[in-house]
Amino acid sequence: MLKTLMKKAKKSKGGFTLIELIVVIAILGILAVVLIPTISGQINNANLAKGKSDVNSAYLAATMALADLQQTPPTGGIDSAAIQTKAADYYKGTMTVTYASNAITAVAITENAKTYTYTPGAATPIVVTP
Repeated sequence: MLKTLMKKAKKSKGGFTLIELIVVIAILGILAVVLIPTISGQINNANLAKGKSDVNSAYLAATMALADLQQTPPTGGIDSAAIQTKAADYYKGTMTVTYASNAITAVAITENAKTYTYTPGAATPIVVTP
């Protein structure tokens, strides 16, 4: 009985047939076609959410900088440039601050070739422009 099993084991060849390999490759191709656009869309959504969060952080940094400057005003007075310079203590990115009538009217940053603008009090406070 052991001899017959050994003969069968020697005769049978391991591996996959060509048809099985083609089917597996076709299934993998279909999965790739379906998943790549989905994953790409999720990456875009994540980048958009990160940009919105970053512009909100920049606005908070500018607000803190304004509060600091109001406590100890610079010799030249408070303006957008003074706020941007002071905000660098709180936010490490590059931002553009618009300051008028003793208030911050807008903060803008650029990330991933898009500009995110935060306008406090607006119906849509964060606007993204490509």
